[in-house]
Amino acid sequence: MNRRPPHEPTRSFAPAHRLQDDATRNARWLGCRGCPDFKHCGGMHTEAHIFDCSDLCSCADRSKCDMMCRNNPALFFERLMEVNGYDLDTIPRVPPLPAPNLPEIIPLISDKFTRNKILREPAVAVPLYELFHMGSGEPHIRTREELSERFQIPARAVLVASGVNRDLKVEAWWAIAERSRILESLRSLDLALVTTPNFSLFTNVPRPDNLHGMKRIGLSWAELTAGGVPAALHLNARTDHDYARWTASSLSVRK
Repeated sequence: MNRRPPHEPTRSFAPAHRLQDDATRNARWLGCRGCPDFKHCGGMHTEAHIFDCSDLCSCADRSKCDMMCRNNPALFFERLMEVNGYDLDTIPRVPPLPAPNLPEIIPLISDKFTRNKILREPAVAVPLYELFHMGSGEPHIRTREELSERFQIPARAVLVASGVNRDLKVEAWWAIAERSRILESLRSLDLALVTTPNFSLFTNVPRPDNLHGMKRIGLSWAELTAGGVPAALHLNARTDHDYARWTASSLSVRK
């Protein structure tokens, strides 16, 4: 059996459903009420017997852990400052953009594969991270004609760029320093919609990592929208309280 990397949790709570939050069936963890993050977290309720979310910190080498956890204070502080805390109301308010009229089902095309003919669909979704270099942010595609050739789709199709992908690519988006170049490129492609990167909310990590991921989703939405790119918010959540926070937060400009 292979050993887990030193930056990943080693404690097992199998089966995985024991870490699913369910306030209707399980009592709140005893350590939640005194937690400084309780206002934003709302507490956890799982079948697994846990005192508080610090019990989910079980990395073999905490210095190499890339999760947001108080047991790695330097990284914890850095991550907290980069998103200006967990409060969704500190996300910049931006003027709303017109909502596109989209069909209920849109095919997602990752590339042209072996197709040698145009895919005759009126609306098509493509991966956001295939439109630019994940290291430099340099555009792979600069015109709709280039995009049509790369994916073998109609040049006049309604186009959606999907921000849903594996963590490696999603995290690379956040790491790009000059995302303004990407926004300029996305505007030039006349996209109907971009869905925000789906930063993960794992169940087997301390809650600050979840709250940090939610804030990054909100900040990404505001950045795209403020940059003139129509964006849809990816509502990742781990608990009912997380969904309530999304619902209570009005991210567009208040009238």
